[in-house]
Amino acid sequence: MEGSISYYDSSQPWGELTEVGVMNYFRGSPFYSRSCNNERLQINEGAAALESMMGPEYVVDRSMSSPPHLWVIRYQWRSSSQISLLKLYYMIHGVVYS
Repeated sequence: MEGSISYYDSSQPWGELTEVGVMNYFRGSPFYSRSCNNERLQINEGAAALESMMGPEYVVDRSMSSPPHLWVIRYQWRSSSQISLLKLYYMIHGVVYS
């Protein structure tokens, strides 16, 4: 991917990850912002509450992902009336690309 920045953590086991595992791995990358709604959910309610929150969030895009080798993570802004895409991240065989 020309002009991209990547992240790989060799200390993390890489295998057949689920969406939860992908998000946990992505959370350790430098691309992850601790000020997002996902981080607040780690402390509080749970993943179902994400849809009722407003602000920045990360979600696995199921329509663009092809598990177990390709995962697409959307960084998006949720408002009361719409969701706006801010950036896409791609995770291929354990390497996250910006």
